[in-house]
Amino acid sequence: MRRLLVILLVLGTACIAECQCFNTVVNRYGWKIPGLEGSKPEKPTYDYKYPGQQVSVSATEISPGNEFDSLPILRCVPAEPEKLNLWFQSVRVENLWRFEHGGKLFAYGVNGGWGGRDSNGKWTDIGEASLVLFYDDKGDGKFRVMQYTTVYPFAPVVPAWALKNDSPPAGQSTSHKN
Repeated sequence: MRRLLVILLVLGTACIAECQCFNTVVNRYGWKIPGLEGSKPEKPTYDYKYPGQQVSVSATEISPGNEFDSLPILRCVPAEPEKLNLWFQSVRVENLWRFEHGGKLFAYGVNGGWGGRDSNGKWTDIGEASLVLFYDDKGDGKFRVMQYTTVYPFAPVVPAWALKNDSPPAGQSTSHKN
């Protein structure tokens, strides 16, 4: 069951003047990453470069385990700006990336083409796509933050927890004594 009890805010590429624009949604239980289940690395991990990059990021292109999946979509209701529409859009996972900093997995990037099945069960693309980053905001393996973006290639922002150096200062032991 999909639990969306704590959604803070979302989407904003096509904003309506009366609506407040959003691009980020937080789910305290963590989001299901489209295409991740059963996926496998497609290419070796490499140094990922993008405009405005501040720190080193490694990327791994992943072959989706489930090519057809869904993405949560939130949009303003134009006639009623105080309301949001939420639905799970069927997508074909075109590309899936894993992003790391210093060996710490902090984000996944998904490029999902919108579509659906026709009456014969055949997939039909409808010509729209979503570029989405899913972030682990606390370093606990839960990807709570979903961020819509129009930037491609992705320009992931490394969260503060991933920037921290987990290594003890020189000469200190990592073992614990009672």
